[in-house]
Amino acid sequence: MISTFLVVFSFLTMPHRCHAELIPLFHAELPERVFPGYETSVNHSPSFYVWQNDPGFTEYLHHGLTGLCIPSSISNMLLYQYARQAPRLDKLLLEGLSEDRKSVETTALVRGFMHRCGFDKNPNTIDFFSAASCLSQLYRDSGYPHQSVRLIRKMDDVGPAAGFEMESRAPTIEDLKTALQEGDDVVAAVAFMAWHPELNQWVKQSSHAINIFGYSMNESESNQKITVYLSNPTRHYQMDGQTPLFDVATFEWNRSLSVNPEPYSPIEIKSLKGSLLSYGDRTTFLAGLLIVKHE
Repeated sequence: MISTFLVVFSFLTMPHRCHAELIPLFHAELPERVFPGYETSVNHSPSFYVWQNDPGFTEYLHHGLTGLCIPSSISNMLLYQYARQAPRLDKLLLEGLSEDRKSVETTALVRGFMHRCGFDKNPNTIDFFSAASCLSQLYRDSGYPHQSVRLIRKMDDVGPAAGFEMESRAPTIEDLKTALQEGDDVVAAVAFMAWHPELNQWVKQSSHAINIFGYSMNESESNQKITVYLSNPTRHYQMDGQTPLFDVATFEWNRSLSVNPEPYSPIEIKSLKGSLLSYGDRTTFLAGLLIVKHE
């Protein structure tokens, strides 16, 4: 979903993690890392992550696929639910787990989710709507039928949702704030857009998916701005097993826009720590939220 050039460039220039490496999932409690100066803060970022540019995925690049951010981010969320969440979903049917189920080979995990969803047969069909349906079925097959999957994204040309709740509208900061306050798991879709004055409209250049594991906020700007702690699957984080891995960004309602970035939200995203790959004349907007509530 990010440009092919960008994915290939990051693959060639970032330090490589061996794709057969087993990533440990269980550590002592991680120290909480949050930005100072906020009235409310929480950050549940884990010490592991799924990297969509892993060398084990090179054959997808050969086919021009750039949409691994969705299965990678969902796989990262599933690992968090399996290993770090309280209570743990320790019976999740996940590929790539070691025999003792204490570590994971992440390319096998992502491939397993893609196979379950049928994305491996036609990788260019990866989208949030299909992924939400597949994720809901995975919970049911794993013995967690009460996991509630909700997708907030303006999509008027899709059929009825199968096994999950679909809200075809632009997401709001209130949606994100409420989900995080209630301890839900969140995967966010973002759109990179450029303003075309000759058309008098925003035009999407590419899109991406990220995990959100926490937030900081002040009540005075609760419906206008929120700072989030996120995991970006294109970022190569250096793991030591003891440090939470995250970037930080602000999500802020841009009231100064003369034209909204339809069909997406006018919530503009700016990095404070790390990078969301927004560059040049592109502006990053919030496109959708995949929210999993634990019943």
